[in-house]
Amino acid sequence: GSKTPLTRELPTPTPAPAMKPEQAELAEHLRSKCKNEISAELVEQGYYHIVNETREDEIFRFDFKALTGDEENLMMVFDVTVEDAVLTEMYPVIRMGVDCEREENYEPGNWWNCDGYGVQDPENKKLYHVIMSGYIFGYAPTVAEICQVAFDVDTDSMNGELVYEVNPEPYYVDVPLDTFVPVLRGSYSGMGFSCGGRSYEMTGAIYGSYYVDFEIRTAIDAAEVPTDDWGLEEYREELQKEWTEAWPDLTLVADGKEYKVVDEDG
Repeated sequence: GSKTPLTRELPTPTPAPAMKPEQAELAEHLRSKCKNEISAELVEQGYYHIVNETREDEIFRFDFKALTGDEENLMMVFDVTVEDAVLTEMYPVIRMGVDCEREENYEPGNWWNCDGYGVQDPENKKLYHVIMSGYIFGYAPTVAEICQVAFDVDTDSMNGELVYEVNPEPYYVDVPLDTFVPVLRGSYSGMGFSCGGRSYEMTGAIYGSYYVDFEIRTAIDAAEVPTDDWGLEEYREELQKEWTEAWPDLTLVADGKEYKVVDEDG
């Protein structure tokens, strides 16, 4: 119900210099092989870092090609070669699990904290093109350790995956934060609305290159909050259920265009 418009100050665009050969090649790879137009455009604007380091583990070869993205969504670009004709004939999709840690915090064998999918190259079934979110890059010297490769017929891990634990030599990457696109942040007040019988207020937004995050809060009566762990968890779930059930009633108006929530997978 709020009619208060959100505003943000956009940076003044500057003409991009002529692209280097490696830059043009990476942009084309992201566009044609990874089908990721946003990342390709960021590379063309100069937001990228070439890694080009290879690691191997049994049937797998991992080529860490590059980094790109924005400050909120650091993207890793890999090519993965699989030397197993049975697997590559059966599975058109792989999922990779990668552990990204600050160099001083890294310990071998940690559980992965980043994962993402890759698709099979139509002309070379042994080759999979992966672009996935990373962590820490740009903020500190980073160790990236590939921990797991899973094979699937699609990008739904609930359908069942064939999982391989792997242990190649880690990658060590140190890049400045300006490798990635700056992210615009906004703080807001007076953006209240009611939905599903409860009052909410939007207090902030993060305008990323890949998506926009909205921070929405609601006030609760402390007297009704359970103090035991089990009751508190149930209370949280009930609040989340209220919010989820209210989604169909929400409309976001951006630059005069209306958007409704799409709930495809819960």
